[in-house]
Amino acid sequence: MSSLPSRAAGFRLYHRLPDDTPFYAIVENVVSEGSVHRATLVACAEDGTVLAVFDDLEAVGAAALNDKFRVSAR
Repeated sequence: MSSLPSRAAGFRLYHRLPDDTPFYAIVENVVSEGSVHRATLVACAEDGTVLAVFDDLEAVGAAALNDKFRVSAR
């Protein structure tokens, strides 16, 4: 099921997120209640340096979004 983020309770920026190199998004402490999912998302550089933390990030899932996120066959 596809989902969209709807809010974050907090955001801590330690280092600017890179736009020219890959970074990892680590999802922790996931709690699901029906179609609402909450988690902590930690953005890390390739060397493990924490770049940013989204606290209590909330996403709402809906099957109606599946077509919106379908991968193109190009």
